[in-house]
Amino acid sequence: MILETLLPQLEFQSNIEDAVKQKMIKSRRQVEEIAATAYSSNDFDFLLCKRMPLTRLVVVVYLLTQKYAEYKAIGVTDEIILDTCTINSMAKLAFLKMMLFGFATL
Repeated sequence: MILETLLPQLEFQSNIEDAVKQKMIKSRRQVEEIAATAYSSNDFDFLLCKRMPLTRLVVVVYLLTQKYAEYKAIGVTDEIILDTCTINSMAKLAFLKMMLFGFATL
């Protein structure tokens, strides 16, 4: 799933969606490098957690696009993928957490 298709499904505020797009375009190679080890840890001390909030969000969105491609490759429909991932719920939860820590406005 290309970024332009995924982002509306996440239901981010427009300024957050724009920031994600810009960061993905500007720093795609860096995002890919971070994503490769984002959740590498033996004790839940994930490297991704040490990044800035926008970088974390962009990496998670990038990883969602990768997971989408894996599911599509084995014949899973878009509807099932989106329902299984509960993307809307995750996006809203992420936004609420960002608000809690004062990062709701990018």
